[in-house]
Amino acid sequence: MAARYAGPDSLEGFLQTMLVASNFLVWIVVLLLAVALAALVRKVDLLHERLGAALAVAADAGLRQGEAVPAHTVCTLDGRVVTIGGVNDMARPLLLLFVDPAAEASRRLVPSAMVAAHTHGLKAIFACAGAAGERQRMREELRMTAHEFIDSPELAAAYGVSEAPFAVLIGRDGRLGAKGPVSTRHALEMLIGQVLPPPGATERMA
Repeated sequence: MAARYAGPDSLEGFLQTMLVASNFLVWIVVLLLAVALAALVRKVDLLHERLGAALAVAADAGLRQGEAVPAHTVCTLDGRVVTIGGVNDMARPLLLLFVDPAAEASRRLVPSAMVAAHTHGLKAIFACAGAAGERQRMREELRMTAHEFIDSPELAAAYGVSEAPFAVLIGRDGRLGAKGPVSTRHALEMLIGQVLPPPGATERMA
């Protein structure tokens, strides 16, 4: 029995059917992507709400913004004695950053914190928990030798430190300017911006 020949009309009908099917599949994919995007946006919103709540809790713990910071005398990793809080005799605000050598977020933030301190004219002191060897390795690997390094659980309790990295900004008047967890450079810059104007803003206003 001879094979039946598929003429041009049959081929055109087949191609049209495939085109309709492919368009249908494309719309299904688009709808699925829209649903996935909506779910992602929802998750981001929930994360933002939880982060805001965590920041509020951290801000309420320990000393409050605007309160005078009691002076704490502590020893640095090099054996020097420094005073945190009280009247700042260094003529510039103090950035106290609590970090954890075992936390990747802390290690990523340290270089940005040093740059931010230089940009905003801050005195940077790093408070680090953990074994002395871990603190020393972190200091050397991240080239932090130009900054003072301390370990003081009492300071962490006084400022209500809930996690690391955690930043505390003390003004020249010895009052708490701002504090809170800062896992990224953007978060650190936002915290500094609560107290200090952006670099160059004073000159532009003059």
